[in-house]
Amino acid sequence: MNIRVADIHGCYERWQARGAEFITEPMEKYGETRCYIRDPDGYIIEVGQSKPGVVYG
Repeated sequence: MNIRVADIHGCYERWQARGAEFITEPMEKYGETRCYIRDPDGYIIEVGQSKPGVVYG
């Protein structure tokens, strides 16, 4: 699963403060910033933010 957000660093800080279990910190890769979080059932979810001006496809 992938969740797209407008402010990944803000989400990372807010969700971590609320007890979210992050597997990685936000990192830049392939024209976007991503981090990975584990949900309460143990599934890994990618959280990503696209960079302005990056064209996909």
